[in-house]
Amino acid sequence: MYALVVIHSFDSEMPVMVFDTYKQACAELKKQYEEELKIQQEKNENEIEYEQGEKFAQIVTIFGTTMWTISKVLIGNRGEIALLGGF
Repeated sequence: MYALVVIHSFDSEMPVMVFDTYKQACAELKKQYEEELKIQQEKNENEIEYEQGEKFAQIVTIFGTTMWTISKVLIGNRGEIALLGGF
């Protein structure tokens, strides 16, 4: 299992979406990143920095930063959950 974690510098909430496959998590990262990038480019024009890799994406504007990262999800014997990688 894989988790897509979304971090906003301007918000204390950290949404986590869990997917069965790495491919599904990557597809969702790409979709969310491209949608947000389009919105921010229309709003902020030249006042934006952005980058995207396979497991990571980031958009920086004058209002804050949004990051997406993919982590492997491990579930322990007692049901505890750990995220490996990312951040």
